[in-house]
Formats: sequence, structure tokens, C-alpha cells
Amino acid sequence: MATESESDSDALPFAPWQRLLISLGIIVYLLIVLLGPLSNPVASDNLTGPLSQTVAPVHQSLFLGHGYRFFGPDPSPSHIVEYQIEQQNGEPLVGRFPDPEHHWPRLLYHRWFMLSESIFEDRAPLLDEADFTKTIDDINSEINNRRMRSESATVNELIIQRDLLKLDHKLRKSRTHNLLQQLANHLLAEHNGQSVEIFLRERLIPTPAQVASRIQLTDARFLSEPRSLGRFREAKIEELETIK
Repeated sequence: MATESESDSDALPFAPWQRLLISLGIIVYLLIVLLGPLSNPVASDNLTGPLSQTVAPVHQSLFLGHGYRFFGPDPSPSHIVEYQIEQQNGEPLVGRFPDPEHHWPRLLYHRWFMLSESIFEDRAPLLDEADFTKTIDDINSEINNRRMRSESATVNELIIQRDLLKLDHKLRKSRTHNLLQQLANHLLAEHNGQSVEIFLRERLIPTPAQVASRIQLTDARFLSEPRSLGRFREAKIEELETIK
């Protein structure tokens, strides 16, 4: 007669060493999934950065390399990039991203969503040249006033503030220009276009009362008017480093 332990062992579909391998595989997979939000956009130089580089091929092939940090707990308004392409044959073409009808599976949609958010993050704080020049002029005027009052300590603080503001403006302008130009290159190549104008729109989050009233989340009242980010033609990669 078989013992109780032997009966239980015979009923199991996998041998102990097989269960061990499967458990280790699941643990490794979960660690790879967690490395996405842990390493992107800010990675540790000594841990998550090197680990994420090692498993980057897995992230790319399985669409796991995301930096959304699980969107919690208070998401902000989302942003949509729209574009109008003038094709080589003269016909206009309009599109947008992220677009749930064209960008699937959902993880591919998320990548386009992160691109639109990246464009917003760098473009939104970027002052127009006239406003930026006025800001710098105001700081310089205050520096001169404090010099006349012999307030050397605060003068140095203002100089540092001005120089950091200039550097931040230059870096944001460069990143935004290069990102939009590379996006334009991609769109023009994909749709056989000769020029493209890129727009940014913001989709607000409805209030609980609006949701309770059964307003559709896609209702146009939650979507801002399009804001043009510029018109672009194809540019070579080596030209992207310089802002004209």
C-alpha cells in the first residue's frame, strides 16, 4: 500500500527540481519587471543602472522598460501630440499620439504616451525668447542696484541664479529642439512628407462630480486648444546639436 507522502508526490505534475527552476524563473522575471520603473528615468549608478543595462534586450523585446513608476497616486493631466504633414504629393495628413486605435498592445501605447509627456516636460517651462530676455534684464538690473548699495553677498547669489537660469534655458531649448526634430524626421520618413507642423494639447482629468454625471472621458471639453511647437523639415542627425 502506498503511503500518504508517496500519493501526494505522485499527484504533483512536476518534480521538485522542476518546481525549483520554475520558481526561480518567476522570481527573475518579476525582478526584471520591477527594474523598469526602478531604473527609469533615474537609475542608481551602482545598482539599478548596471542591472537595467544588462537586461535591456529583455525590456525591449517584451516592452517592459517603462519609467512610469506605476502612476500613483495622483496623476496629472496627460498630453497629446498632434501633427499635420505636408506630403510629397501635396496632400495633407493629420495624426496624433498616443492613439489607442493605432498604438497597441497597451505597452506600445505607453511608450508613445511617455514621448508626448517628455515633450511637455521640457517645453512647458521654456519661456519665449522675449520673456526670457526680459527676465534676464530684470535680474541684471537688480544686480546693478545691489552693487550700488554694496550688497556684495546678495549680488553673488543673483549672479549664480542668473547663470543657472541661462544654463537651464539653453539645455531645455536644446533638448526640446533635438527631440522635436528627431520626431519630425521619423514622421516625415514614415509618411513620405516634406514638412510637418507639431502641436501639443493637454487633456484635463475630470472631477468626481463630472465622472458621476457620466460625462465621457473623451469629451472635448477636457481637451485644450492645440499649441504649435513649430514646423519642421527633415534634418541630418549631425545638425541636431546646434540651435539656429
